[in-house]
Amino acid sequence: MNAFYFSFRRKKEIIDNLKLDILLILGLIKDENIKWVSSHDSEKIGYRFTAKVNFLSKFIRGILIDLILIIIKLFFSPRNYLACDIDILNKSKLFSKKFNKLIFSLHTKTFTHLIYTKKLQKISKKRNKNFNLEKLKRNQLSIEKKIEFLVEKLINLYMPTSIHDGFGLTLKRTKSIFPNRIPNHVITSSIFNKDTIFNIFTIIARRENSKFVILQHGGGYGFSKINDEEEFQLKLSDFFFSWGWEKAVIENFDKYQSKIISSYGYQYYMKENIKIKKELLNSKFSKRKIYIALNQWEKIDLRLFSFPSSDAREKKQMNLVKFLQNINLNISNEVIFRGDLDPYFGLKDFFEDHLGIVQYKNRFENSLIEDLSGGSYLFITDSNSTAWLQALSINIPSILLLGNEYDDINLSKVPIFKNCLNQSLIFKDPLLASKWINSNFSKIDLWWYSKNIQKCRLEILNNYFKKNLNIDELIDKFDNSNFLTKNE
Repeated sequence: MNAFYFSFRRKKEIIDNLKLDILLILGLIKDENIKWVSSHDSEKIGYRFTAKVNFLSKFIRGILIDLILIIIKLFFSPRNYLACDIDILNKSKLFSKKFNKLIFSLHTKTFTHLIYTKKLQKISKKRNKNFNLEKLKRNQLSIEKKIEFLVEKLINLYMPTSIHDGFGLTLKRTKSIFPNRIPNHVITSSIFNKDTIFNIFTIIARRENSKFVILQHGGGYGFSKINDEEEFQLKLSDFFFSWGWEKAVIENFDKYQSKIISSYGYQYYMKENIKIKKELLNSKFSKRKIYIALNQWEKIDLRLFSFPSSDAREKKQMNLVKFLQNINLNISNEVIFRGDLDPYFGLKDFFEDHLGIVQYKNRFENSLIEDLSGGSYLFITDSNSTAWLQALSINIPSILLLGNEYDDINLSKVPIFKNCLNQSLIFKDPLLASKWINSNFSKIDLWWYSKNIQKCRLEILNNYFKKNLNIDELIDKFDNSNFLTKNE
């Protein structure tokens, strides 16, 4: 499933991303907003990490996890719930107490999974992936007819091998890994996007009346006119635990089976539960800097909101460049970037090409909360993402440079964000943001801790980032078989 979403065009006559090609053919996006990766580059991208990993350690680890899963499956199958998601596993501080309920998150790390993957690759090589895209582009069919043609001709091509020619192999793998005794609840956060084996198990479990629970993963939910990711998850799950929003406001989307549960909010990781006092920041750190959290969405991305390709990645990055080129600060000394160092995204190189040498922090070295707690910063990002919500939650002066994505907000939610726009917490225009920074950077604290700004901050948090309990406290509630009965 992962290969299905994150694959690339390798030859002009072969297309490897259904969603973008449909949008391209229909004229809803332009080729200039898409980065096609050559065959040579994509091979480097796909195998760079694997080549660096010691095979022996992977082999030993894989065999060990295989043995543990066999023992759990035979003797300690969970009854009330099974949680399968690396994010949930990583956030849990009490893994040992719920070992048999979380260990299935590691099933893709087993040695037998490697064997399964190799078998799928052999099956995939036999599939015919040729398709004449240029012929369809020249065809004068209506949009409706083109969509019908695309769905009919391409669904077979784009269907992952794991659920196409290799479905029998996948089903056998699913039954060999997951428990025979079906738990009352199957819980995940985002693994359904890329784990076919887990998805097959979920189907089997739901046929046995197990309830499927999705915990919100990432910001951007609960206010968009169009959000195919949110729509998909609400149709897929029985229960959806939001970070605070109570109802989907996606246009023309009224029917979904999921019960949205908003009362438990964002399930934080223990290290994120840090209190930062204004007095400490002001006394300990005399020199404030701008701290920019970069978003590394791919141009080929399963998340397409109302603006395809996440509003065009380079367009968003150029907004940041325009903003920085017009502020009266020394960028190399007074601005810190945080982002992915993977050359595929090329974030560091992109900004250094436009701005010169920059201070750049690897986002995987520390959590954002830890970074922001270690200095005096004005936090800036260009997406209504988790990072923005986290900064607001610990009361760090923050600005969201939203650009055209502001127009993606559903009219019923505009008043919340308009208040932020009027109070300069959100900017649509990078040049207006620069002008505002130049006039107010020396008095950020007076602005940020004012009554109006704090009211706007709390309104966003109350709607989209309630912070009531950690992941272990929430997961433990599923040990009570009646936990969700009152919500059904």
